[in-house]
Amino acid sequence: MKSASHPFRDFRAGPRRLVVVLVVALLLVPSALMAWHTWQGATDDRALARRQRLGITQAGALTTLLASMTTAQSAAVKGDSPDVTSVRRAAEAVDRSGIGSVSLASARSWDGIRDLIDDLTTKTSVQGQTAYVRWSEVIDQISVFAGGLAQDSGLLLSGRLDQYYLTDAMTQRLPTLVVVSGRLVDLTRLAAAGPSAQSRTAALTARTLLGQATAQTAYVLHQALDQTENQSVGPAMISSMDEMAGAVLAMAPVHNLDPQPEQADPAELARTQQRGLAAAQSLSQDGLEQLAGMVAENEDTAQRERWTAAGLAAGTLVLALPLPLLSRARSRTRVEPTPDAADPTASTGTPASAAPATGPDRTGNTRNAQWPPASPASPAAPSGAEPSWLRPSRIRTSSAHRGKKVSRHAAP
Repeated sequence: MKSASHPFRDFRAGPRRLVVVLVVALLLVPSALMAWHTWQGATDDRALARRQRLGITQAGALTTLLASMTTAQSAAVKGDSPDVTSVRRAAEAVDRSGIGSVSLASARSWDGIRDLIDDLTTKTSVQGQTAYVRWSEVIDQISVFAGGLAQDSGLLLSGRLDQYYLTDAMTQRLPTLVVVSGRLVDLTRLAAAGPSAQSRTAALTARTLLGQATAQTAYVLHQALDQTENQSVGPAMISSMDEMAGAVLAMAPVHNLDPQPEQADPAELARTQQRGLAAAQSLSQDGLEQLAGMVAENEDTAQRERWTAAGLAAGTLVLALPLPLLSRARSRTRVEPTPDAADPTASTGTPASAAPATGPDRTGNTRNAQWPPASPASPAAPSGAEPSWLRPSRIRTSSAHRGKKVSRHAAP
């Protein structure tokens, strides 16, 4: 037989469940929001790092293409046969870099540039001023495309100053310096072949632009070196930087006492430019390798933050889920009844229905619900029988009246 539940147990069960629910909510809701925010941010950072890694590959391929196009342009302006093999090889490297995966607009732009490159490498008979104009138009489009591609790939979206400055130098400043150095050689050769005010002005403008591009590139690179905490960035690029700076200073001296552009030797200027171009390509390769290392660090950091968010969510669940289970198990726990409490007839032989009910009176003392209490020795009266103390008493008389029963309440 089940024992009766505690009179206040049901009353306390509701508030206890409410407290458990509130505690679980206080643990789960803030921790879940924090874990979700951390996970989402780390996921976005990892996706950005992967885009940037692809953009670094594309930036390197485009810089190589610009260098090949600049060399081919100088050969065409001079009247020599341009090295179309290197140009086609560089264009194929750009094709393999995944331009189409960035955006549909980038893919369409590259398709148009690719057609122009194929047309230039097929028709190589043009020379002089015409060759300069045709090759320069395509090179300008490649330069603009490279800058837009760096924006689309998120290379400039970085919270690290060293990475931002290094990206700006490798994707914006250095390609511009490569293009302007080649144009200075070509315009100087054209000015020497046909001296005119227009050709001299174009050569002087190219020389000024080369000096500005060099100053801007040097400034951005020094900012990257000053802001970085990586001790390998400076030693990896300093030699290429010095060699490129020496070549550029020889092409465009800072002082005003140098010869006029039309008086410079185009052949010597072309040799210096090739030396500086090789240094620029080496600097680009070293800088992009360092940039790839920074992006890899960012991706590793994002991956660790994802694991942290997952651990936070799992730890919160481990701590919070047992609380309702423990509360539920405690509410189901009951005190096992003793044999006497389970069966009142075990010791007295009296049915449970006949056992007198007890309860506190007004003074707080416990008394029987029926009064007077039944004698322990006498059997319990059947249900519905008249109490013995209400029955008329029977008095036994003397021996003379033995056998006769006289009631005290009998009528006279």
